[in-house]
Amino acid sequence: MEVHKVSHVDEVQQFVDARWIAAREACWRIFKFNFYQMYPSMERLQIHLPNQHQVSFYDHQTIPEILNDDYFSRTMLTKFFALNREENQQSRYLLYRKIPEYYTWHNKEKEWCWCKTQRRSIGRIYNVSPSEGEKFYLRILLSNVIGPTSWDDLLIVNGVKYSSFKQFAQYRRLLESDSSIYACLVEASVL
Repeated sequence: MEVHKVSHVDEVQQFVDARWIAAREACWRIFKFNFYQMYPSMERLQIHLPNQHQVSFYDHQTIPEILNDDYFSRTMLTKFFALNREENQQSRYLLYRKIPEYYTWHNKEKEWCWCKTQRRSIGRIYNVSPSEGEKFYLRILLSNVIGPTSWDDLLIVNGVKYSSFKQFAQYRRLLESDSSIYACLVEASVL
């Protein structure tokens, strides 16, 4: 480190001189990998319980105005359900996380639109902790149920409606029980 008494300070040169590069970044630069453009791109898919999505609005808007406007109720998930309700849609045969491979999300209109190009995205549903209860089980269902058309569609099978996402996930055997974990530990201890 050097200290100089100079009237002119070159901030750019100071930045370059004081820059530190970690081992990971150094390797990335040595192998000349691209920093900013990754292909395929990744689309983060929203997840929320019914009527519990985040809403952004301006100070001048009133709560009744927001609640009565259909635009604020549109989310990636609700529009996925709406897309599946339309006839002759390929989305009816897809999982929620597969939608970005065939459709693009237009945030301004809040709509899924069919991809017109060959450029595809990978869909990833936001992580949800098991401590968040029903939202966690909803994520499990969205990762395994093809083409749901509504929240209720995720809860109904063979005419039987389950009261919670957890019950339906248990019915579909998407959850491990304590006995399966115990059997796994016993098997590992025997080997």
